[in-house]
Amino acid sequence: MKFMVIGHARHGKDTVCELMRGLYGLTFTSSSMFACELFIYSLIKDTHGYSTIEECFNDRVNHRELWHKLIKEYQGGDKTNLTKAIFKEHDIYCGNRSKAEVQAARKDGLVDCVIWVDASNRVPLEDPSSISVTEEDADYILNNNGTESDLLRNLQETMNS
Repeated sequence: MKFMVIGHARHGKDTVCELMRGLYGLTFTSSSMFACELFIYSLIKDTHGYSTIEECFNDRVNHRELWHKLIKEYQGGDKTNLTKAIFKEHDIYCGNRSKAEVQAARKDGLVDCVIWVDASNRVPLEDPSSISVTEEDADYILNNNGTESDLLRNLQETMNS
């Protein structure tokens, strides 16, 4: 199965993917790191003064709108370009931010399940300029407003349904 794990910044998407890796042996990558390595670093390293991919990746929180724009441009006429590249190497696409990309991936049969991670009771939502997916784009909403034990239990219940 191929999964997308979506949600706002800092809501626990990577943690969910790490749990899925540990529990079910699934592979994942952060879409931001994947895109950084694939094309973003080479596009912005000189204008932003980055000397390493890690430096560029770690500064992404300060340039969310730019990253969103660059990924959209990379997609070009095929909104599934990044999805295909990630799923070629991994079971989970962690961090998709584009409603159009989720819809195109569903239409093309590239993704089997979309999970929204929600921590909105304890972490602010990000600016809509860098995210167009919503919980309505997901098959399951995973509550991450409690403890890590709660999250683990919620994930296991979701995966068993």
